[in-house]
Amino acid sequence: MVLEGGAHQNNGGSILVVSNSSPAIIDCRFIDNRSLNGNGGAIATVDSSPVVLDCQFIGNEAAATGGAMYFFGGEPLVERCRVTDNLASAGAGGIAGETTSLGLGDSIICSNLPTQVLDSYTDDGGNCILADCGNDLDENGLPDGCDPDCDGDGEPDTYELSSGQSLDCTGDGIPDECQVLDGRFPDCNGNLVPDQCDVADGTGADTNGNDVPDACELADGDLNLDGCIGGADLAILLSLWGLPNPPIGDLNGDGVISGPDLATILANWNPCP
Repeated sequence: MVLEGGAHQNNGGSILVVSNSSPAIIDCRFIDNRSLNGNGGAIATVDSSPVVLDCQFIGNEAAATGGAMYFFGGEPLVERCRVTDNLASAGAGGIAGETTSLGLGDSIICSNLPTQVLDSYTDDGGNCILADCGNDLDENGLPDGCDPDCDGDGEPDTYELSSGQSLDCTGDGIPDECQVLDGRFPDCNGNLVPDQCDVADGTGADTNGNDVPDACELADGDLNLDGCIGGADLAILLSLWGLPNPPIGDLNGDGVISGPDLATILANWNPCP
């Protein structure tokens, strides 16, 4: 149901609920309704406990407060609603209340003026409340600020993946670099790609099959790639001592095996049981 262009001199430009009522207002669109001298551009309630579900409030206006909704007393519940671009002269352009026990969940509230929600409410989870709805780069019908954005750059993860800015080799819908930086996946070579993905796509060889690129293990001093750093690795290092441009063992990259490489092995010493 669409309720558009309603007006009332006092409270509730479209709906006014009084006298301990408990109506269910479901799947409605409230557009450009006005409370000309009162509160609640679309809905106003007094000492009542309405349930407002799956509704949209767009462009409603109140002369006082509660551009979209105003609740006085009672225990109103607002769930799965979208409240955008509503206006009030004071207080909240979105939802306002006084001495009420408001429950609010799974709702998007943004771009209302002067503010979004006035008075305390019980957060039932899933709400996205923003000063500005902003863009919808991934075109999913939600403001970008309501979408997951693991790197906090203002672009949703889904957009960065679909546009090729980020990769998701693990297939879980989260950009690889975020999971590397937060420690969920190891990245021994610092390329912001999980080690297991470097191995899977052939970027890094994995002779011992432990999902760690051989180059990283060799750089730590595991010269025989047995998963440990011990006597066998030390023996290999000493056998190549002083050799310029050795095939393995030049752990500091200076072109020759010498004291610094020995120091690295000893610092990483972790012999097999």
